[in-house]
Amino acid sequence: MLYTHMGMINVKDKQRFDDIVVYNYKYSIEVRLIQELNDVPIVTDIPCDYEERNMRRKMILERSELMNVQLEIGSEKITDEQTAPVHRGVKRIQDWLDKLKVRYRNCIFRTARFSVAFWKDNLFWYLYNPYRCDKFGYWDDNGYACIMKFCSKQSLTRHLMILLLRAYVYTTPKPEKKSEEVEAPATAVEGRESAIESKQPSNQAQQPEEEKFYSIQIFHVSHLCCQIHNLKLLQRGAPKPAKRYVKRKTIDDCPFDPLDMRDPCTIEQEEGDLKESIEKPTWLKLYKITWTKSLAVPQKRKGTKELALGKMRWHQYVVEESNKLFSLWGEIHITDGVFERENRGMQTYACYVVCAGMTRIMAPEYWSSKTLDVIVMCGDRYYTHSRLEAEFKSTKTEYSYVSCWNRYLMSHFKIGETMFEAKVLPAICGRLYAKSGKYLWQSLEQMFLKYKFGILTCESSCLGVFKFCGAYYMCDVNSLGPPLFSYGEGAVYLLRATYFLKFITVLVLTIGSPECSQFALNPIEILKVVDVGPSAFPVTRAEKKDRAKRVTKVECPYDEEKKKQMKKWKHKRAETARLIDKLCCKGER
Repeated sequence: MLYTHMGMINVKDKQRFDDIVVYNYKYSIEVRLIQELNDVPIVTDIPCDYEERNMRRKMILERSELMNVQLEIGSEKITDEQTAPVHRGVKRIQDWLDKLKVRYRNCIFRTARFSVAFWKDNLFWYLYNPYRCDKFGYWDDNGYACIMKFCSKQSLTRHLMILLLRAYVYTTPKPEKKSEEVEAPATAVEGRESAIESKQPSNQAQQPEEEKFYSIQIFHVSHLCCQIHNLKLLQRGAPKPAKRYVKRKTIDDCPFDPLDMRDPCTIEQEEGDLKESIEKPTWLKLYKITWTKSLAVPQKRKGTKELALGKMRWHQYVVEESNKLFSLWGEIHITDGVFERENRGMQTYACYVVCAGMTRIMAPEYWSSKTLDVIVMCGDRYYTHSRLEAEFKSTKTEYSYVSCWNRYLMSHFKIGETMFEAKVLPAICGRLYAKSGKYLWQSLEQMFLKYKFGILTCESSCLGVFKFCGAYYMCDVNSLGPPLFSYGEGAVYLLRATYFLKFITVLVLTIGSPECSQFALNPIEILKVVDVGPSAFPVTRAEKKDRAKRVTKVECPYDEEKKKQMKKWKHKRAETARLIDKLCCKGER
């Protein structure tokens, strides 16, 4: 706004403006003439679209992906030194601008035809052009005002010279009627031209003489004072949103307990009354397992068709203890019949490595039961590929030193269209409740300082433990039967604890060992994540034009065994059904 209105004011050598308001701030500004160059000849032997000879046409280039940029060591960027002037007619002006003192960083460049402003901010120079310009900052009848950014003062000076050359070569279009006034679309004719036209008689005004010389002035703008213009505008608060009635929620309720006024940071000390940070075997008597799948899922009441109200929910989690413990339950177990008989119960480590990779795809707080099922399915596939690779490598002589291939896992696994590279590090060993050596509390604290994910093995329990965004998680794919499930049933589940003491308590209750049992803690490190895109064999139907082509079917080597097992199961089910029918018939007699 300031520089647009400057052309309408008769600027003197030194003038002060005290009431310039921009965005609710009032400025006091002083404009002072610091340099002036008179009797500059007009260059007329160039076209109106003049450009430098040694400059190529400017092109807009798309920014390349930073991950795909290839560099060579020892390469050097070739730059144009630009030692020659833009044009021999403006060499004097260009040298005059280069000698402008460094302290003048906020100036106005003014001629009889246009006026622009330039300033320096940190390492860059900026040019404000209030007239109509194209995307490169040159005069254009169909353009708009623009602000240009330059990396050096030399680039700014050369751009100003091109604007100066083009402005005085521009020819005004002839009017259709004599009564219409002639206006330059990208220039502001003022000052000397208006004074000459007013003094000449009317017959000479219709045919003005061509200009041969012009003057250039540079004004320095200094900000003397800045204050808030309207204080009430800042004191006004944000508009209140319109009230709307919302139905009572049965899901995603806030897990915060309003009656619990304690600080979450002191909950650990108040509940545990801990004098030293170590797990204790007395926790097995003091605390009980409060998370079970039967209580998490609403059950039907006897004699009624209505469902009994279950526990509150936070996202897809069941709130076991308000603001402390949450549970998420899947539907698949690693011993289900959908998996190969050789794999059942052996995919535990593979599932936990896949769980570590799933945290890179989606935050655990937004997981659902389907996410846990996907982890088990991908873990089974990961274990199958690892078992086949172990069988192949065991026949090679270079791997003769390896004695145990039962827990071998590949370095790569896949979840959907994402490929992961993971590494299971050597185990950190210790004993529960043992003050003399490494105990569980200390081992987990040290592991979480460097790694986010690990596998905890103790007696018959094998658990995946990890930390994400300040919360602690325990994943269990191995539990079967009581106390969490009914007899013969099991499923993958995930527990989320909001602080470390609750997390350690959950681990001790899940392991359930009153003795100083030995445990092993294997950290997991995700080394690389790559999006590999869709698979080579799409699931969707082929288009009509490709239906005539035959696609070779890719068969799994285990399909034949699956078919045989399915036939056996069908035969056994038929026999049991006949036996039940016979027994029922005997009972009726």
